[in-house]
Amino acid sequence: MSSDSFRSITLASSLSELSRARAEILSFIEGHVSEMDASHIVLSVDEALSNIIRHGYGEKSDGLVVLDMHLYDSSFEFTLSDTAPLYNPLENAAAQNEPVDGANGGFGIGVYLRFMDVRYEINENGGNRLILKWEKKNEVSTESD
Repeated sequence: MSSDSFRSITLASSLSELSRARAEILSFIEGHVSEMDASHIVLSVDEALSNIIRHGYGEKSDGLVVLDMHLYDSSFEFTLSDTAPLYNPLENAAAQNEPVDGANGGFGIGVYLRFMDVRYEINENGGNRLILKWEKKNEVSTESD
């Protein structure tokens, strides 16, 4: 696989790393998707990463998250690997629903489920692996003859 189709970065479990992650993701997908799709992709991976940092590691500031980015013919795959306590966000049905008015947070899982195909795995050496896949949708014309 060429360097243009794969990139990996290691992030500290700190919210200050989110801006670096967003810039890396945007740089990786730039020129391959529309501006709107790029926005959805960056938001989705950012939300997943934010949840790992906030809820997976919590107060533990020495944790790491590895973000692997793959470009395929018509899709992108983003794999977030951590060593935080095991947690499958896809099993939390309440978190997948829209938050109630006035809620502080709760949007993350619903956001990335809306835009991505999501899979959860347990890492071989412990910890979590969240795989977010974005596939290019075929544009359907709404114009009539």
